[in-house]
Amino acid sequence: MTCIYCQAGVPWDYKHGRPAHHINTTNELAPCADRIKKYDFVIRPALEFAHKMDIGINPDPAALYDGRGGCINFWCTPADNPGGRWTEYQMLAGAHCKAGDFVGTVTWELDDDRNVVKLLIDSSAYALRDNFPEAFTELKRYQQLARRAGRKVELIYNRRPDLAWVRLKTRLLFRSAGVNLQAAGIPIVIKKEQP
Repeated sequence: MTCIYCQAGVPWDYKHGRPAHHINTTNELAPCADRIKKYDFVIRPALEFAHKMDIGINPDPAALYDGRGGCINFWCTPADNPGGRWTEYQMLAGAHCKAGDFVGTVTWELDDDRNVVKLLIDSSAYALRDNFPEAFTELKRYQQLARRAGRKVELIYNRRPDLAWVRLKTRLLFRSAGVNLQAAGIPIVIKKEQP
């Protein structure tokens, strides 16, 4: 295998989840390890993979992404979604080559040296709001009014099942792009709830 950090041909260390030469006998990282968190070795491969697996142009069932310059959007399909109410309506293709609806996004935070500090995920269930307006809203005020009237209305932002699905797809995206987030020490955190 080729090390994605320094392009050296090395065996993969499955125990530590990184190229074998990134840990030597004294347990020090290899010289190329300073690149392990760099934007070019973490985000760029993920964006390239997201472009290859773009829901808009790729009919492959695993194509659930929409890579932008500052984020990667995640789309669900009838066959691959967070479950629950996502399975209770008919998704449409719209401008995409297959049926799907937007679920969430991953963005990233960089330090001054362009190292990836963390990945930030969030979700917005706009399709649930559109298909079930009596059960979902983006407005906290509407949710409060509905609660006073004895109705349960759920906010569409950062719902637990949606965030779990986006987190899973984020890990899969980076793994498929050849990036080991655990080895790089890059956490996936939930972005602050939307207004």
